[in-house]
Amino acid sequence: MSNESLRIASFNIQGGRLGGRAELPPLVDACTPLDADILGLQEVDRRQRRSGFADQAGAVASGLQCKMVYGPTHRRIIRGQYGNALIVRGEIIENEVIRLPGSDTKQQLRAAILARVEVQGIALTVAVTHLQHHPKRLHHLPNEAPDQLRALLELLSARPGPRVLIGDFNMQPPRAAPILTAAGYTVADTGPAYPAEQPRVQLDYIAVDGLVIESASVVDTGTVSDHHAIVATVRVP
Repeated sequence: MSNESLRIASFNIQGGRLGGRAELPPLVDACTPLDADILGLQEVDRRQRRSGFADQAGAVASGLQCKMVYGPTHRRIIRGQYGNALIVRGEIIENEVIRLPGSDTKQQLRAAILARVEVQGIALTVAVTHLQHHPKRLHHLPNEAPDQLRALLELLSARPGPRVLIGDFNMQPPRAAPILTAAGYTVADTGPAYPAEQPRVQLDYIAVDGLVIESASVVDTGTVSDHHAIVATVRVP
């Protein structure tokens, strides 16, 4: 197994629609400097009218010359799809999209991509997700994100390591970090990436099991999204 470093990134792109317009070149340009071996995207449109019927994940993967898996949370023939994407500078050996638990139909359906990938001779299990938002109007309902995170960690525990979990968890560190550390994960100390104009809230995470985090940071991705991207450099111990 290689001991070379890998770059892992997570980016909630908000459909690339910040300011009401979705254009592919700025989205690809925002992802290119991340120089990620493994990139997880959230809020990704495919064939949606609002984003010009584009395949956003496909465009990013093509621009980065990487392999790609798209994991829709919504499948609507007329309105297109919306979901997560995993983009890998290597091989995607196998993958599946799993539906996360949810208790109320008023909230968005949530899912995760689970994949086995190989990058620079390193085989890893990777999950990309976007957990449930809990807006004030639904505060009378249970907050589903913690249970969704625990369910995903349980699924990951049955997969071979090393393991990488990336995404927008819609939880701040006091709630998310104890769940991750209890499952044996190390959380990259990236700091807040939301909102993009003045980041002060940490909702986006890179967590690893069986890897050492060498560095972590927020990357300014301009005005493509209301989030910036986060990046961590990791290695096999």
